[in-house]
Amino acid sequence: MPAILAIYLTLNGWQRTIKLDEWGNFMDSTVVNPITSVTPGQNCRVAYTLNNRQPVICSLVGDQPLFYLDEETAMEDDALLDLPKLDGGPAALMQFQNKLQAYETFSRSFAVTSEDKENLFRDNARLMTGDNLADALAGLRHSRLAASYLDACAAHNITFQADATIRTACFDRQGATIRVNANLAANILKLAIIRELRRAWLTTQGAGIDPLQFHPDHAIIMNRVEAADLAVTQVRIAWELQLAGQRNVWGLIENSTLADLGRAFGREACMDFRSLSNGDAAVAAFETWFLSERCRRHDRRLIQMMLSSYQHMVKDASPHLSRLVGAELVACIGTQPYGKNYLAPYTQLIMNDTVFTEVRDRSNANFLWFIKFERAVTQAEDEQKPEVVAGATTLSEMGVLVSLFPQAAPADIAAKRRNPAE
Repeated sequence: MPAILAIYLTLNGWQRTIKLDEWGNFMDSTVVNPITSVTPGQNCRVAYTLNNRQPVICSLVGDQPLFYLDEETAMEDDALLDLPKLDGGPAALMQFQNKLQAYETFSRSFAVTSEDKENLFRDNARLMTGDNLADALAGLRHSRLAASYLDACAAHNITFQADATIRTACFDRQGATIRVNANLAANILKLAIIRELRRAWLTTQGAGIDPLQFHPDHAIIMNRVEAADLAVTQVRIAWELQLAGQRNVWGLIENSTLADLGRAFGREACMDFRSLSNGDAAVAAFETWFLSERCRRHDRRLIQMMLSSYQHMVKDASPHLSRLVGAELVACIGTQPYGKNYLAPYTQLIMNDTVFTEVRDRSNANFLWFIKFERAVTQAEDEQKPEVVAGATTLSEMGVLVSLFPQAAPADIAAKRRNPAE
C-alpha cells in the first residue's frame, strides 16, 4: 500500500486538507469550515498524518525569537545557472544511493525484538552479582583502538575506580583516575568508559586544554570539536566490536540518540573498509554531529560555565593568538593511536566554516555577545589604568597624575617648614 501524506492547514477558522502520495504528487484537496468555538484558538496551525497516524503536531511559529536580515538581495534567474553542480553528477548520486542501500541491509539485523528485551532483562539481573567494571574492560579488549587506549592508560598510571556517585563516568585529571558507575547496563557502561578513555588519552597527548582558556568565539569551537570527537570515538570502537563479534554495543548505537552518527559512519565503512584507517568514516560522523541539535546543548552548557566562572577566564588573550592555538589543538585532537589524523586536512575549514562555528540558538548568541562585551569593557578599563613603575615610592614616580592643586616649588615648601606662621 503506498504511503499517503495528509496535511491539515487551519487558518482563521477554515480548515484545508491536502493529500499527497509517496512520490509527492497531488491527490486531493478539500476545504471545511469547522464549528466556531467561543474561546479564540491559534491563528495558524499545521499538522500532518502519515498512513492515518499523526506522530507530530507542529506550529509555524517556533520557540526562537524572531529576527530579520539587515539586507535582502533578490536572486535573479540568471544566477541560478551559476550555482555549483553536484560533483560527479549522476555517478556520485548513484554511489551515495549504493551506500544507503548497503547500510540499510546491514542495519536490519540490529532491530530490537521482544526476545532482545528478555535477554536484556537477564543481563541486567546478572549485573547485580558480577564484577561489571572488570567485565566491561575485558570486553573492550576486542577492539584494537580501545585496547590501545587501555594500554596508554596503564603506561601513564591511570587507574579505574567504581564510584556509585558518578552518573556515568568521568576522568579525574588530578587523581589520574577514571571513575565509573559500575551499576550501569553493560553496553551503556562500555560507551561511558570509551568516552573517558579517549578523554584521558587526549590529555596525555597534550590536547586536554580547558576551552575557557580561549577567546569566547574559539572556546565554542573547541568545546564542540572535543565533544564531537568523543562521540565519534564511541561509534568507531562500537563498530570494531561488532566486527569482532561483540554486536550488542553497536545495537545500542543503532537504537539510541547516536543512531545518526552510527549510520553516517556505517555507510562509509560498509562501502570501503579502508575508511576506518584513512579517517573518511570518522569525518562523516564528525560532520553529522555538527549538523544536529547537539551544538545548542553543548553551547548552553559552556556559556553557563563562562558566566559562573567569569573571573577565571583568560581576559587578555589575543583573538589572533587564540585562533592559531585553536587550529593547532583541532589538529591534535584528530590524532589516533594508529591510522591517519582525520581532522588535520580540515583544520582551516573547521575554524572558518559556519557549519562548525555559527551559534544557531538565539539565546546562546545573546549571552555570548554579553560575555564578549564585558570582556571588551574590562580590557578597555585595564588599558586606561596607569602603569606602576617597579620600585616607585612616590605618587609621581608611580605615574599618578596629581593636578588638583597647583604644585609649589621645593624651595617654597622648605621655607614654609622653617616659618610655619607665614
